[in-house]
Amino acid sequence: SAALPNLIPSLVILVIVTIPRVVTSKIFQMRFHTKNLFFVDLINFGGSSIIITVFAFMDKLQTASDVIGITIITGAVSSFLSVILARHDLSWWLRFSKPMLKKIFHFTRYQTATGSVHVFQQNLDSLLVPAFLGVEALANYQVAKFFFKGFDVLRDTQGIFVFPATSKYHAAGDHETLKKIIEKATSILYILMIPTCIVLIIFAP
Repeated sequence: SAALPNLIPSLVILVIVTIPRVVTSKIFQMRFHTKNLFFVDLINFGGSSIIITVFAFMDKLQTASDVIGITIITGAVSSFLSVILARHDLSWWLRFSKPMLKKIFHFTRYQTATGSVHVFQQNLDSLLVPAFLGVEALANYQVAKFFFKGFDVLRDTQGIFVFPATSKYHAAGDHETLKKIIEKATSILYILMIPTCIVLIIFAP
């Protein structure tokens, strides 16, 4: 079986092929290109889930590398499609402006911190599982984890509508309206997720 350090190059590749999809997804959210975002996420999450499920039933998933390999392929395809769909909104020329850089940092610092914690939280289990149960268990764990992508889809769907609105009112300095949007968005998210979690806990074997 492969040791955990041997998986690091594959994880690095996975991060690299995912970057275009992450960037273009924000563009789709900003411009309300919901259909484009749906197809890109469908290939990335739906495609990998279907392939992994089929391979699992065919007993062709033996190692964590198999799961990561499938994820890399679907991630690369979704990133390629996202770049094609967003080609008219992308600027390939690098521009550097210190005032603009400070403005971007000022606007995104909280989101960056939240995103960093989220990424750490989402990937910490991938390090803990093989540490306690072995690398072989990681493959089975990742298969099961794909079925819980619905929580991420729910959050991202809400973000499609919340992100442009918060950007607009933040730029206008209307912090009172901004606060109301965040409060309502958080409340709705919990209203949807808490009953789902309760059902999963009750009916879990």
